[in-house]
Amino acid sequence: MGEATTHQLPEYGSKGPWVEDLIDVLQPLVPIATSDIRKEAKKGSLTYKDASIMAREESLNTLQPGKQADRVTKGAFPAFGTPEPRDRKKRRSDDDNGNPKDGREAKKPRKSNNNGDNNTKGDDSVKDDERCRACRSKHPTSKCFYIHPHLKDHHRQIGRCSAVFSIIQVSFQAGQRYPLANSAILDSGATLHIFNNIHRFKRLMPATANGCVLAGEHPVKIEGYGSVDVMVRGPKRAMVLPLTGVAFCPTFTCNIISVRERNRRRIWWDNRLNRLVRNDGSTLCHLSVQEGQFVVESMPPSLSGVVFQARRKRFNTWTARAASVADATLWHHRLGRPGPRALEHLFNYTEGTRIKGITMVECDACALSKMKRQTSHRARNKPLQPGERLALDFHEFLINNQQQRYLLLITDRFSGFSWDYYLPSREASHILAALKHLFQLLNTQYDIVPKVMESDNEFSRAKIITSFCNNKGTKMEPSAAETPARNGGAERAGAVIKAKARAMRIGANLPEDLWIEITRAAVYLYNRTPRAGNNRQSPYERFHTAIARAKGNPDSPAKKPNNAHLKAYGCKAYGCKAFAMTRRSR
Repeated sequence: MGEATTHQLPEYGSKGPWVEDLIDVLQPLVPIATSDIRKEAKKGSLTYKDASIMAREESLNTLQPGKQADRVTKGAFPAFGTPEPRDRKKRRSDDDNGNPKDGREAKKPRKSNNNGDNNTKGDDSVKDDERCRACRSKHPTSKCFYIHPHLKDHHRQIGRCSAVFSIIQVSFQAGQRYPLANSAILDSGATLHIFNNIHRFKRLMPATANGCVLAGEHPVKIEGYGSVDVMVRGPKRAMVLPLTGVAFCPTFTCNIISVRERNRRRIWWDNRLNRLVRNDGSTLCHLSVQEGQFVVESMPPSLSGVVFQARRKRFNTWTARAASVADATLWHHRLGRPGPRALEHLFNYTEGTRIKGITMVECDACALSKMKRQTSHRARNKPLQPGERLALDFHEFLINNQQQRYLLLITDRFSGFSWDYYLPSREASHILAALKHLFQLLNTQYDIVPKVMESDNEFSRAKIITSFCNNKGTKMEPSAAETPARNGGAERAGAVIKAKARAMRIGANLPEDLWIEITRAAVYLYNRTPRAGNNRQSPYERFHTAIARAKGNPDSPAKKPNNAHLKAYGCKAYGCKAFAMTRRSR
């Protein structure tokens, strides 16, 4: 306004639009002053300085004697005008002789006190009922240079905003509070969050003795720090915005949310659309404009502490259940006693669960119910040569047309090479016949005599088998009763061969009665298939290569199997009859 008048802009003359705007602002505060301003504006002799003086004097007359109004900190509210430049030595309301235009006497030098100080503000002799009703300092209202600028010292410069402070104070003098006293305002200049109601805090911790916040020229003491939940308007529904590290200042005018602290949380202020956004650009909440401030949470100034206590309990019969907090043992019992690994991921992959403490659980019920048989996995002596240790095992099938029902599988523990024998029963005589054939084969073809035979306990109970092994010098190593895991070499090879034979039969669509022919082919193919346990060598290669090198030729090449003759099992094949092979019918 001052600069506009200096440049003589027509919009800011005595009948400019600023007059109606000023009247709208002062009408609810000082209605008598607004009528006088309107009369002077019609005469065409009103200046903005005259309007300010009229509003100031009317606000002083409105103050009730003996009624203490709430003190308003200087600089807490925005001014309705631009402060006067400090380099001006005379006010515009004075004429060239220094006399005020409104007919008041020229200012006189004030009487000094005993100490020689002209400032009556620091005079302690003034009683409390004689304090200034405008700034609450220790001087009478008639000597306040905020209301009477002509009384101020020449070295003290007071801007025009002092008159606005007086008017605002008058509006609150009847017991009213600042309309945004309980609301949360977004402040771009604050370095931390500040709230003034202790009932809104959670986990409030006391602050240090020297902690304070500078609001203008006045330090405000910080009583403590804590966390506060603010209810905001989300894009779809109301949501809770948690704030941490909030300072508790009970004498602060309103609640302040720091933009800088929100930026540290990757939350940004979009002042174009008046909202808070996340780091990815999505809307977190919308803001509103009230009393010229950007309000994050709007609350009436008349709410009491009981209301805030109730608002902190956000979970009731109308809302979802609050997260259940318990230790790992209780959650272990609630979820039917899962393992500790499941409890470690319970918080991340479920809702409404909170675990206190460590997630390791020692449960006696789980130990008894989930107990498994402890089988001795003590390793047997590893064979150094092929045929040194043999593993025997029985596998049962359906009776075929040849009355065969059992497969006796003998596996070399060194290479995994297997021999298969098909027996009608488990009688010792049939088992002995198969062992004699295998021992003669190994002795004749490879010059090998087995040293150890691993088997189930049923082989060692047959006396004829035990005596046969003793005559050959072969040691029997039976496993414990009802413990097939100790005979794992033969058990695992038999399971692989049975699965291979079953897949071949189903793929070739062959009847189950041909299990002997199919199993014999499966054993043949198993011996020629690479195994991970043999360093990707087939049992055939490992067995025959080791025998060739054991006969005195360590540089003997590897005896790899030739699989060029193999065809898909179950493919079409045509048999050649005898008369065609003898060429008797051409």
